[in-house]
Amino acid sequence: MDQLLFPGCFVCGPDNECGLKSTFRTLDNGKVEGVFTPDRKHAGYEGVIHGGIIMGFLDEVLGRLAFTKDRLFLTHTLEVTFRKAAAPGKQL
Repeated sequence: MDQLLFPGCFVCGPDNECGLKSTFRTLDNGKVEGVFTPDRKHAGYEGVIHGGIIMGFLDEVLGRLAFTKDRLFLTHTLEVTFRKAAAPGKQL
């Protein structure tokens, strides 16, 4: 089932020109799937997506999972170890 989008949201908003335009759906098993394809404008260095962009996306995924449990969610701490650089134009 597709989840709601919020028009001006940086992560999911279809109307946000600088945003990620991510889409999210709840799977039959209750898990949440989110996808987006970063653009060159989301890069920190040429050819490498800024880690903060990916962290924002991950934060949104966690919030979307909380929505499926009818809970509100505010991130206190989010720690990630990046294993590989993400490149513009490749779906995550």
